Amino acid sequence: MNEATAKVTGMRGNDSSARTSPIIFTEPEKAREGYRQVFAQGFVTDYPLTIRHKDGKLTDVLYNASVYRDVYGNVLGVFAAARDVTAQRQAAQYARSLIEASVDPLVTISRKEDHGR
Repeated sequence: MNEATAKVTGMRGNDSSARTSPIIFTEPEKAREGYRQVFAQGFVTDYPLTIRHKDGKLTDVLYNASVYRDVYGNVLGVFAAARDVTAQRQAAQYARSLIEASVDPLVTISRKEDHGR
């Protein structure tokens, strides 16, 4: 267990509870489905889950994982990472609320140049 996992779950690698308790997802069946996808497809990308800290705090994450294999193609394990997207979601909600509350007409403009003209 790395430091980021310890922070988001409230468990430490040297705690006996960390060795015996799985990370607690708010939707365990959805988490299991993500693991099934990893083994069936070899990977999963940006799979949304929510982790419950041992104090009850919720953290939205995007889960990415892939299997790793030996030279014969046998699965040795899974490498997984979960990226905390709580701040991004809060910022998006705030921006959306500003747009929805505006009484003025709004137009969006892309930063990309339109090369189609």
